[in-house]
Amino acid sequence: MSIRFALVAVLALGAAPLAAQGGGMGGGMGGGMRAGGMMAGAPDAAKLTTDLGLDSAQAAKVTALVAAHKEATKGVQAWMDGIRASGDMQAMRTAPGAQDSLAKMRTARTKFDTDLKDILTADQAKKYDEMQASARPRRPGT
Repeated sequence: MSIRFALVAVLALGAAPLAAQGGGMGGGMGGGMRAGGMMAGAPDAAKLTTDLGLDSAQAAKVTALVAAHKEATKGVQAWMDGIRASGDMQAMRTAPGAQDSLAKMRTARTKFDTDLKDILTADQAKKYDEMQASARPRRPGT
């Protein structure tokens, strides 16, 4: 059960970057899909700037934050890309080091969200939360 929870958590965290890149499963931030239906790993600074109405100082900080997030998750993204290329999506849960990799992704995403909200005004942070909530996949009956 905990493995399923971890996978669901990672996929939910991945919904925000999906939404930030302009396509995929709907939501206010856009999004981007990769092969195998997995979400892309990093938000798009330009999309966040537009959708949240950031001023130039905020936009510069968000651009740097997105770059730092991409760098922090580069190894995990490479691992996920390898799994997608193999077509063995079960390996996302069962491969050696999978849980560590997924935990690193969750930690990086939590840090990104916290750091982003430090840049945003209260209204922008509220809008960001709403955009993330609308981008999360809905499970039947919830």
